[in-house]
Amino acid sequence: MTDERSPVSWRVRMVGQTGSTSDDVRREAEQGADEGLVIVADQQTAGRGRRERRWESPPGLGLYVSFLLRPPWSPDWAAWAGVLGGIATARACSVLGVSDLSIKWPNDIMIGPRKLAGVLTEPRTGTDRIDFIVIGIGLNMQQQPHDFPESIRDRATSLVMAGVHADPETVLVSLVNEMDRTYAEASLDPEALAASWQNWCGDIRVPNMNEESET
Repeated sequence: MTDERSPVSWRVRMVGQTGSTSDDVRREAEQGADEGLVIVADQQTAGRGRRERRWESPPGLGLYVSFLLRPPWSPDWAAWAGVLGGIATARACSVLGVSDLSIKWPNDIMIGPRKLAGVLTEPRTGTDRIDFIVIGIGLNMQQQPHDFPESIRDRATSLVMAGVHADPETVLVSLVNEMDRTYAEASLDPEALAASWQNWCGDIRVPNMNEESET
């Protein structure tokens, strides 16, 4: 594991409302955008999680952000991007003062039994290397219990509900910093993240990269 900072120049673009920040980043990537692009929205109208599940993205309550990476990895390593995104998000929340954090495979950042954030990775691979990876993160910040749909109210939480009061800019800076740090650790070999993953998820093994999990 390396302590070197990543060579990425992060460029943050703020938008008011969009369908999906990940779709926006993917379009930019397909047009040749350099890695390091970060798109942040105040509201998403078509936010999604795994298996096309809807991610509730109301204005002013959460952080909805997607990152563009172009790691020099083989296609076999694409699924490690989910580990990278999960560790970076958990670290950022820890820096903000959240306790009792864990990562639930494959993409949930948990406070105890409740979900705080979700990470969705969408790679495009070539024959011998990854072309690009979009890492989308939805993080609940200001929600109170009544702000969540009734169907998930007993399974969701937010920074405020955890006693952490931070403005969106502070949360975003923490997330970009930890994405930078974690990407640097994985820059040569994503398997370098294995020990950090186990610290966060409590598993005695690193999950099978092809394994699916019901959530």
